[in-house]
Amino acid sequence: MELGLFDIFQVDPTDSRTHGEIYEQRLNDVELAEKLGFSYYFCGELHFSPAFRNPSATALLAAASQRTSSIRLGAMAWTLPTKAPAQLAEDIAVLDWLSNGRIEAGLGLGHRVEELEILGVDPSNRIPSFQERAAVLQALWTGGQVSVNSDYTTIRGASLAPTPMQQPNPPLWFAGSDPDAATWIGSIGFSLALGFKPVADLAPAAREFRRAVEARRASKPERTLPREGRLALMRQIYLADSDETARQEMATDLHNLYVYSAGSERPVPPREEALRVIDGLIADEVFLAGSPESVANQIKTFRDELGFGILLANPYANGITPERVERSLTLLATEVLPQLGSSS
Repeated sequence: MELGLFDIFQVDPTDSRTHGEIYEQRLNDVELAEKLGFSYYFCGELHFSPAFRNPSATALLAAASQRTSSIRLGAMAWTLPTKAPAQLAEDIAVLDWLSNGRIEAGLGLGHRVEELEILGVDPSNRIPSFQERAAVLQALWTGGQVSVNSDYTTIRGASLAPTPMQQPNPPLWFAGSDPDAATWIGSIGFSLALGFKPVADLAPAAREFRRAVEARRASKPERTLPREGRLALMRQIYLADSDETARQEMATDLHNLYVYSAGSERPVPPREEALRVIDGLIADEVFLAGSPESVANQIKTFRDELGFGILLANPYANGITPERVERSLTLLATEVLPQLGSSS
């Protein structure tokens, strides 16, 4: 089992710090994750929304590359149908050199339709556009001269300088839970990150992905790369010394958000309502929350059902303090991970 830190940079309306202060704290968290032995850091990239704070994974990963030396760095994900593929290929190649070969390239279809429409991309064309541009990226990264003239891409004799440090290309990721997409992704050498749905809803995609990876390795062993075919689970986490402490602290944060949102015009729901919501989020598997022992047992159960080898943990929630983020990451690395052992 490997651990990763995952951050979608959702804005906390109760946090009065500036964007710069938030970015600095998040980079500190990446440094901490590396010191704790985390293997990965992934950030989201979301555009044109006041609810999210990071529209440029490239810029953030460049900064993180200079604050760390071993943790692998990636986006989850660059939205491929909205990106000029030659420019994205160049950006990722430079990032790979800045990080000394540590970049993981997550590529996305564009699940937020509004982003596609703002940039004039027809959502019905996102799958063929993604497929074509993924192939273009890989061709460019190997150093060949690429020309494309299609409905989605126009490139006339482009070649990269430099090509990525990792050859033939940085490891590729896709995030999603559709079984058909998982089959295709596994068959072409990508890794798969499963999202924030209940585990039972993710099981079909996990099963089909593993089958596709095994078939690829059996039929094309000479084309199998060391870092392809990995399976990760993305989850919100919250760790404390006991289940009840975690539950009460999370409820306090949610109730404070109720107070903030209500202002002077609306009644504030009782704290018991916040407790009911938190209990529901834990029961519905939105959060891995509780003591190290409880969280370890949850991860074991999820791993036995899905077969993942990487947990991408998002420790951020409305109202959480930097100190409690540090506590969750520290407990996850020092007390949860040693309990996991082998899958039963």
